[in-house]
Amino acid sequence: MTEPILQPFNPQQDLVITCDGSTLGYGWTLLQRGTDNALHVVAYGAQATSEASANYTAAELELLA
Repeated sequence: MTEPILQPFNPQQDLVITCDGSTLGYGWTLLQRGTDNALHVVAYGAQATSEASANYTAAELELLA
């Protein structure tokens, strides 16, 4: 990686959201285009799933939301 790793959030620009998940957990990134027209990360996160939530289906998770 090269600096800057995180770009400041610009509320005037569109966001690109990426996410991935498995029974082990899930992760996400929020990206925005920089002045160089490349996508840059403005925020990111991840969460491990509990033993119980690893057994939920996507439909069951939607009902809990």
